[in-house]
Amino acid sequence: MNNNQTLCIIDMQDYFQNSFKCLAGVVDEVKHAIKNNMPILVVEYWERYGDDKKLSPTNKEIRDLIRNYKHKAYVKKTNDGGGYEVREVAEKRKFNTSNMRVVGVNRTFCVYSTVRELLDIAQDKEEAVDIEVVRGATACSYPQQGLHNLKELGVKLVNKRRLK
Repeated sequence: MNNNQTLCIIDMQDYFQNSFKCLAGVVDEVKHAIKNNMPILVVEYWERYGDDKKLSPTNKEIRDLIRNYKHKAYVKKTNDGGGYEVREVAEKRKFNTSNMRVVGVNRTFCVYSTVRELLDIAQDKEEAVDIEVVRGATACSYPQQGLHNLKELGVKLVNKRRLK
């Protein structure tokens, strides 16, 4: 496993309409991660109350790409932020937690909250962390606000990879 960087896919579930806006970019990022043997974390939003079930599965195209990929893990979260859950699963699987590339939805809520939590954890542990959020592989209803909020956190906003 190439553990230089971990790809973190957030809430790419059909339940979230914005997931369709950035699906092509996320698929390219997944293909790149697989080709380069990088760890992949798939974060899924579950119901907060009641039946303890996913709002919907991760998009089928993504699931099909990673179905037999051995360096992946699923992360269950029940609110917008999933940073604590991501960190716990990544540490258990020995995935890189100091260099993460984040894709998915919703950039103004779940992506933002997860990234903020990951930064808070690193600060509490006095660790360095490098987080890239990928334009073209993230989406939200208010794109400029989402980008502004992420810039304020100090994360790198990078363009999606171009596959050859």
